[in-house]
Order: sequence, then structure tokens, then C-alpha cells
Amino acid sequence: MRYSKFKIFAVVIFVFLFKVSVCKAYTEIHNVEVNGTPIMFKTYSCMVKNTVFIPVKESLNLFGFEVKWDGKTKSVIAVKQKKEIVIGTESKDAKLNGRHLFLSADTFIVQGKMFVPLDFLDNCIDMQTFWNEKKRLIEIWSKGEGDIRLSANDSIVLIGNENIADVCTILSPKKLKGEMEVAGKLLESNNIMGALYKYDEILKSVSSTKNPLEYGQIKINMSRAYLLLAEIVNKEENLLKAIALDEEALKVCSEDKYREIYGGAQMYLGIGYEKLAMVRDAEKNLLYSLDASSKALKIYTSEKYPEQYVNLQYLTGNAYVTMNYVMYSKDNLMRANSAYEEALKFINKERNSFDFAKIKNGIANVFYSLTDEKDLIGNTHKAIESLNQALQALDADQNSYYYKAMIGNLGACYMKLAEIEDTEENLTKAINIFNRILNGDKSNTFKLAMNYTRIGKAYNELSEVKDTQENLNKSLGAYKKALETITITRYPRLSADINLCIANSYNGLAIVRDKEKNINESLSALQEALKVFTIKKYPFDYAAAKLAMGTSYMSLWEIAEPVKNLSCAIESFKEALLVFTPEKYPYQYAGTYNNIGNACYCLCTVKNNDESALEGINAFEKALGIYTFEKYPVRFGLAHNNLGNIYLFLAELKEQNYNLLMAQKEYESALNILTMETYPMNFAIAKYNLGTVFQKSFEISKDEENLTKAIDAYKEVLKICTLDGYPLYYAKAQISLGDAYSDFAIVGHDDYFSKAFEAYREAMKVITAENDPLDYAMVLKGQAKIYKYIGASTGSEDNLKKAITAFENILRICTIEKYPVYYGEVENDMGLVYVELAKLKTPEINASEAIKCFDEALKIYKESENPSKYQDIMKNKNISQKLLRCH
Repeated sequence: MRYSKFKIFAVVIFVFLFKVSVCKAYTEIHNVEVNGTPIMFKTYSCMVKNTVFIPVKESLNLFGFEVKWDGKTKSVIAVKQKKEIVIGTESKDAKLNGRHLFLSADTFIVQGKMFVPLDFLDNCIDMQTFWNEKKRLIEIWSKGEGDIRLSANDSIVLIGNENIADVCTILSPKKLKGEMEVAGKLLESNNIMGALYKYDEILKSVSSTKNPLEYGQIKINMSRAYLLLAEIVNKEENLLKAIALDEEALKVCSEDKYREIYGGAQMYLGIGYEKLAMVRDAEKNLLYSLDASSKALKIYTSEKYPEQYVNLQYLTGNAYVTMNYVMYSKDNLMRANSAYEEALKFINKERNSFDFAKIKNGIANVFYSLTDEKDLIGNTHKAIESLNQALQALDADQNSYYYKAMIGNLGACYMKLAEIEDTEENLTKAINIFNRILNGDKSNTFKLAMNYTRIGKAYNELSEVKDTQENLNKSLGAYKKALETITITRYPRLSADINLCIANSYNGLAIVRDKEKNINESLSALQEALKVFTIKKYPFDYAAAKLAMGTSYMSLWEIAEPVKNLSCAIESFKEALLVFTPEKYPYQYAGTYNNIGNACYCLCTVKNNDESALEGINAFEKALGIYTFEKYPVRFGLAHNNLGNIYLFLAELKEQNYNLLMAQKEYESALNILTMETYPMNFAIAKYNLGTVFQKSFEISKDEENLTKAIDAYKEVLKICTLDGYPLYYAKAQISLGDAYSDFAIVGHDDYFSKAFEAYREAMKVITAENDPLDYAMVLKGQAKIYKYIGASTGSEDNLKKAITAFENILRICTIEKYPVYYGEVENDMGLVYVELAKLKTPEINASEAIKCFDEALKIYKESENPSKYQDIMKNKNISQKLLRCH
């Protein structure tokens, strides 16, 4: 017996010592954020021995779990839908649907509350947690916050209805009223779960039949709590709970008996459905929202309930604006504006400055959305005026969150205005506004990150009119700053959107410098986006990213591995077509096939065969099945232009006259639509291509009229493509003009040689060997052609050597691995120069060099694939061999 007592005493001492050891190292943690929003718990989290612990019941309740204590097994059991979690006491083991999960530290109980290590949330309920040591802050993030996007529709932010206070007056016993006030204070302090616990406790003493008024009031207040919770976590789930609570209130409080409760329930029902519309079934839920608001307005008239009347008119305006995002309708925007204007009639600007400001913000949204109408400039200026009135009324310190939101909206308006007038000035205003937000309170890192994305977009657009390289670098800097907060684990969809923007900026930078490096950076950003945008989860975004990826590969082919990059482009476009079907996305379907056609054309030119030509022609014909003259006149014209490119290439291989006529027909079809007055840049592209047809026709017919037509076409292109406005197109037109002048000089107009050299010099003002290798090579080829002609016709060894130097420089760019077709052409042309040199001096050396060149050309031009070209080169080689034998 004595031994037994000692055993009991020893156990008691052990437990006591354990509790003391926990208490010694126990440090309370007061700050918790869920998806960037501060949350108050009744029971504080804590740190024990450098491990963060959280209260299990409140944490799991927050995420929608029902939590119970099992006294027999001394464990917590939490259930939600098909998930069951079991957590034992003083254990590192938890079970999720029977599967064992390892925790980083033992659970423990203090004052009847179980605590679990923070990583429990990562392992069991698909959350991502972080301990911010510097701020002493627990951060909890949903792994799939998929409802946040970067899009045109949310450029102006509506101010929501979360700030609406309780709408009903309680007529109840004093004790019950006191309990309700306690719950209300918990809710106001962001202790949402504490408020819900309190309301649940109050409901135990309230009957829906005996106390319908109080019952309805509690249900409405609980609905409000879930509406607030929906802004933080489990949006759809909590909105559905809020809606269900309002409907429960309506079951016991009819319009006839308990009008205030009925009106309040309908009001919150309207708010719930409006928010649910942003998650799913937008049109249906917005109609429910408008119906509920309409019913509430029968109770809350402007005479008896002006405050509620204003809130309902505002809610109605917001619903119509949101409806406009689903399907553009000027009527819906006008209805929204009428509701906002009606609300303003009952607002005193001085006494109700916040309500005045948020309604003015709503009106700004209407005019911003109306910028698709005829008066683009006027409507955008009205949006700016309305926002300025809102900002003047709002106290920047007292309402800093909403003030910043409206400042951001003002910046978005200036970005919109920049699309139609004073681009540089308005984008600069937008950037200054966004920087003003950055210079304010930096506590909300997510909002700051979103502001960086706006700055990135503004600098990207500014790069199109001023300081391209500098502004694109600033754009990239802003996007990367945003990604420091908007990580793929915290906001996967939003981070993917930003990576698409980064890819776009790198593509712009590639035009200016380091083309290969910047396009590869663009491709890397797109790969990051595709980690999120899977075809199963986000099919449209997946297809859009694949389309962008194909476009990047198309930009890369002229620099490196052309066959590989063009094949990758075609593969990417075809993957986009898995989503872009003609039934669901006809416009995108046609655009993607147009891109496939272009890639096939480029592949033909690289391989110098027609194996991809038929696929390209079929692709353009599929595009033209959607791009009809009536529906898409510009796209119709561009597709005909692109189809002409394939026929122009085929003229190099076979049936020259037929294919040149087909190319001419396609380009002229394009020019019937793409006139200089209406579509100047597209006109220039089609006109340039038509000039090429005339130049090729001259090579066959030697008819100078064709050459004159080509020169006239290039000159028309240069009226539009100036050095300052379109430098790259300017350079291409100058190269072709130089080639045409050169041909004109060779047929007897010697004074045109100087014009040809002048055109090539103009092209060299833009292009470089690093950024535009093929165009650079074409200039050298044009110059070499002139040197060869002058050298051969005048017996000038010096000019012939200049031609060889030019060809050797071309071959440093056009290697046999990268550009086999160009390599073969240049080797053949250089061989002909050596033949001319052999006629002047040291024939044994120069004829031998010529033969080497022709042998290199024959590696590309096989008799089976290109018999006519093969025969020409063999003829040249035979001439060289005769020269060698003669000496």
C-alpha cells in the first residue's frame, strides 16, 4: 500500500512539473493574419521552445470544421464534408481520414484548450503558414486563392458593403440585448469566430417560434459575420452559410409581421448573392441579389429609413455594374448610375463623407466602363471628375484603406485615358499616383504588391512612346517587386498573371537589345505561369500562355536553332487549339491558326522545301473560315497577306509564274481592305510584300516595269514606316529598296548604285548583327552583289575582294547549322566571285576556292530536293574546274 501511494504521488509530481515547464517557455502571440487580413482569436496562439502553437478548436472552426472532444480517447475530432481529422493529446501524430500525419512537435493542453504546432495547418487542411519573426506575426494563406486576377475588369475597384452596420433594432429582454452587444463588439474587433460562438450560445435560449424577432435578428447578425469571414477565407463556403442564415430568418419573419427583420434579411441576402456572383453563376446570382434588394426597398423607404435606403440603392448600383462585367450592356450601366444618383439625394456630403465618396466611386466605375461607347474621352474625364470629388470628401487618415483604393482607381482612369489622348502625360500621371500609394502606409504588403503590378503595366505602356529600354526595365522591376509578396504558394493564379506580364515586357525588351537573352527570359516567365495554368484547372489561361509561348518561339527562330524554335512554336500553338475550338472561342481559334500558318511559312524558308507549305495554306484557310470580310475585315486582310507569303516562297521552288500570280492576288485582296488611310501599318506590310512580288517577277522577266513598281511600292511603305516611328520596318524597307536600286543599276542605270548604298546605310542605322542577324546579313549580301557586279564588269580586283569579305561576314551569321538555306546561297554566290577573280589572277588558287564554295553549297542543294538549283551550282562548278585545268 505504501508503495502504491508513492507511485500516485510520483505521477502527480511529473504532471505538475510538465505543466510548469510549458508555462516557463510559454509566450503569447497576439497577431494572426489569414490571407492578409488580421484575425482575433479568443484564445491566443503561443510559442514554446521556438515552436509556434495555435489553438486547435478556433483555428479549425475558422476554416469550417466542426470540432468535438472525445473523452474516451482524449483526442480532438474535427469533421468537414469528407474530411475527418483526429488529434491526440501530447502526441506528434494526427490522422487525416485514417492516414497518419507527422507533426513537428507534441500537442498539449492548457486550461482545457488543445494547442497544435502551426505546421498542422499545412499538413491537414491545405493551407500555407509562415512565422514572421520580425513582426511577431502568424501568416496563414490559402494555397489556392484562385479568385484574384489581374484583368481589365478590376482596374476600378468597387467599394463593397462590408461596412454596413446592424440594420434592425432589437426589442428584447435587457439580458439578451446585453449579450447581443457583447457579440457585436467581438465582431467589430475582427474576432469573427468569437462572435459566432457567442451568437450560437445566445441561440440556445431563443426559440424561433416563441422569439421570432430575436431569432431573426441573431440569424442576420451571424450572416453578417460569415459575409466578413468570406472576405478572408473559404469564400464560397462562407457566402453560402451567410445566405442560408438569411433564408432561415425569412422563414420566421415575414414582410407582414416583422418588417424590419424581413427587410434586413433581404438586404444581407442581396449582399451575399452579389458576392457569390464573383465566384460562380454570375448572372443568376446577380439577379437573385437585385430581387432581394428590390424586396428590401419595399420596407426601407427613403422617408422612414434613409440610411438603409441609401445602402440598398448603392448595393443595386454595384450589382448592375458587376452585371456589366458578365455581359456588356449600356442599359445596365445606366441603371447602375440611376441607383447611385438616387442614393446621393439622401447623402449629406459633410455628415456622411464616406458614403458620399463610395457612391461617387461607383459613378466613376460607370463612366469608366462606358469608355467603350462613342464619347471615350468625355466619359473617362467624367470618371476622373467623380473620383476627385470622392477623394476630396474622404479623410485620408481616417479611411486610409478606401482612400488608397480610390487613388488607385484614379490612376487606372489615367491609364485608360492614355489609350486615347496625351499618352505620355496621362501615363506619367498614373505612375505618379501609384507611387504616391507606395510612399504611404506600408503595413499591407499585399496591397502594395498589387500596386507594383499597376506600376509595371503603366511603365510597359509608357515604353511604347518614350525611353523604351528604360521604361521596360522599370516595368520588370515593379513586377518582380510584386512577386516578392505574391508568391506562387500564396496567390498562385495572381502570380501566374504577373508572370504573363513579365513575359510581355521581356518580349518588348527583346526588340531593343539582347534579343535571344530576353526572349528566353520571356519563355521562363511563361513556364512559371504554366505551373499554375494547367489545361484541367484553367483551360483558357493555359491556352493563352501557350499562344504567348508560341509567339516567343517565333521571335527566336531568326537568332538561334530556327527549325527547333519554329517547331516548338507550332507545337505550342497546337496545344492552345486543344482549348480554342471554333465553337467556344472562334476568334482565338482563327488567330492561332493564323500563327501556325506564319510559323509554317518561316519553316519553309529555313528548310528550303515545301513540306510545311500545304499545312500553312490549310492553316490560313481555316483562319479565313472565321475571319470573314463582314465580321473581321482587318483580320481578313491580314490573313490574305500571310497566305500570299507562302505563295511567294513557293515561287522560289516551283511553278514560278503561277505562284507569283497567286501571291500578287492575295496581297491585292489584302490591300482592298488595308488602305493607307484606315490601316496605315497593315497597308505598309501588304504593300511591302507586293513590292517583293514585283521584284521577283523582274528576276524572271527582266521587265523594268516590274522593278519600277517594286521601287514605288517600297517608297510608299517608307511614307508610313519612318525611322522614328517604326525603325525595324523602316530598315527592312530600306534593304529591299537597296536591292531594287541595285537590280536597276545592273540593267544599265549606273547612277542607282549610289542610291542602293545609301539605302543600305539607312538600314544600318537600325539593325545590328546581334539583334537582327538575318537582316544584317541581307544588307551585307546586297552590298556584296554590287561589289561583285562592279568588280566583274570593270575588272576591279579590289571590289571583288570586298564582295568576298562581305560574304565571309555573312557566313559568320548564317552557319550551316543555324541557317542552311542562306548558307548554301552565300557559298554559291561567293564561289561565283572567286570565278571572276580566277579570270583576273592566280586562277589555280581562286578556281580551287570557287570549287570549295560550290561543294559547300551542294551540301544543302540536293538533286532530289531542288534539281534546278542543283544543276545551276554544278554548272558553276564545271566552269571552275575548266579554269583550273586551263592553268
